[in-house]
Amino acid sequence: MIKYKRIIKKILIVAFWLLAWQIAFSLLNKNLLIAMPTPVTTVQAFISLAGEKEFWLSAAYSLIRIVLGFGCAVIIGTVFAVAANKFTLISAVFSPILRLMRAVPVAAFIILVFLWVSKDYIPQLIAFLTVLPIIWLTTEQALRGVDKGLTEMARVMGLGGFNTFRYIVFPAVLPSYSASLITGLGFAWKSGVAAEVICRSRDSLGDMLVVSQSSVEYSRVFAITAVIIIFSIALEGALKLLIGKGVAK
Repeated sequence: MIKYKRIIKKILIVAFWLLAWQIAFSLLNKNLLIAMPTPVTTVQAFISLAGEKEFWLSAAYSLIRIVLGFGCAVIIGTVFAVAANKFTLISAVFSPILRLMRAVPVAAFIILVFLWVSKDYIPQLIAFLTVLPIIWLTTEQALRGVDKGLTEMARVMGLGGFNTFRYIVFPAVLPSYSASLITGLGFAWKSGVAAEVICRSRDSLGDMLVVSQSSVEYSRVFAITAVIIIFSIALEGALKLLIGKGVAK
């Protein structure tokens, strides 16, 4: 019962803001030369987009590029975090670079990468560079926070490396690691789409956004933006589901 109440509450909140949007922009459009999108015109633009093959191809390419960059960052970041936890020299050498990568604004990263890399490969590279320091530093810190007393006791008792990882290291690292995955995916999606917008990557949601803006098709701009947000929420939900299933096993 409580779950249904929460769902109804969320629906009412969304409905309230949609109504506010509709009223505000309907009043505003009376004084503008170019009409701004309302929920109705945005939905109409979305339906129009859904019937275009180009839209679905662009959405698929954006998704593949960014998820690829995210996946590579997760694998490499995790492997190097484990290595850095074991060999302090690796941590000492790469830690300043990773912290610098986290500090550099995404827009600056995109422009710098644009000097040397083809624009069609920039979204996945930006997603990779944005996520890598998040996964690496968070995982390394979590590994260093594992109770050394418990791992030493496991070694003395002959628990074995696999069982030590399964029953001691994994539960200790999982909360931070899961949070870094979810945070990293959000950053990957936003930075990847931003790279598509700035670099005009072919067959991408970012490029469609720029084209629609240049054509003064604001309802289409809002519809594509809504799609980008929906994709972000869906990806995060799918990742949480996968993490939950992995923990259950």
